[in-house]
Amino acid sequence: MNRKQWCPKITTWEQKFVFIGFLTSLVLLLVYFLVFLYQEFLPAEWKLVNIFFEKLPRFGMSLFYFGFIQGFILFTYCTHGQNKKNVSMKSQNGKRRIPLKNGLDFSAILLKEFDYARETASQAMNDRHTLVNYFLIITGVSITLVSTAFSIDKNAFQIPVNQYRLLEVICLAFNFIGWIYFIKIIRLRQAWHDSATEMNHIKDFYINNSQVKTSIAEKAFLWKTATIPPVDKKSNVFYYSAMIIAFITSLAYLISSIGVLIETDLLKKWLWLAALLGIYHLIFQIFMYSVFLTAKKGEAGESHH
Repeated sequence: MNRKQWCPKITTWEQKFVFIGFLTSLVLLLVYFLVFLYQEFLPAEWKLVNIFFEKLPRFGMSLFYFGFIQGFILFTYCTHGQNKKNVSMKSQNGKRRIPLKNGLDFSAILLKEFDYARETASQAMNDRHTLVNYFLIITGVSITLVSTAFSIDKNAFQIPVNQYRLLEVICLAFNFIGWIYFIKIIRLRQAWHDSATEMNHIKDFYINNSQVKTSIAEKAFLWKTATIPPVDKKSNVFYYSAMIIAFITSLAYLISSIGVLIETDLLKKWLWLAALLGIYHLIFQIFMYSVFLTAKKGEAGESHH
């Protein structure tokens, strides 16, 4: 009996990108903290580096957060991201299956199973719509909080309010929530695909076991197991919903990084770094959609409805 691998095999270029990117982030984080700890030993010629680490120690926390998010998402993928192996029934073209006279008549339960699969597929579509709406509401609430933080007087409270630090906290918290919603979209796509596969599997069973020739019965159905769109197919409502969440989530991380740079008067010198991190965040998140949903032949996983 084959044991389930802890981590799926890395075969696609999206998988290679996200794993190499994560390892690169770990190396950069290690270099960052080593230089930060031993910056007094750096040569005097490295003035720009010294200024960066002297004024911007909190930027390392932003980098650490992004590294943590990458590790958390990849750990989730390795432990729960494997797809269920598709099961298809071989067609017996031209043959008739004669039902047993004394056999159990389980057509009723098959119809109930078909109705359940149809309901779960519809539920996945409805949940996707509701989830995106809730996420947009949270986006609006976060924008309102940020606007309020910058409109109030710093001295209105007994404790001074640092708007840029508050901006960073709100954006990073929103970014984390966005990742959770992003994973939910992926799970709903998997649930919809499993339900569609189940419905077509039942249709295949009826075709192969009915008193009508298989070649004739197959003509009655336009949608078949072979015509189910791939689970990782682009250009569908699930993909577009995930892209909306990915874009807004990456924008929140970019704004948090820019807020740190503005607070320390280093925006002009290090804006390119914040922009680079924001772009990489967006690419990493978009690729994770494909990585989670890429079917892996010969691997079995849990199905989540």
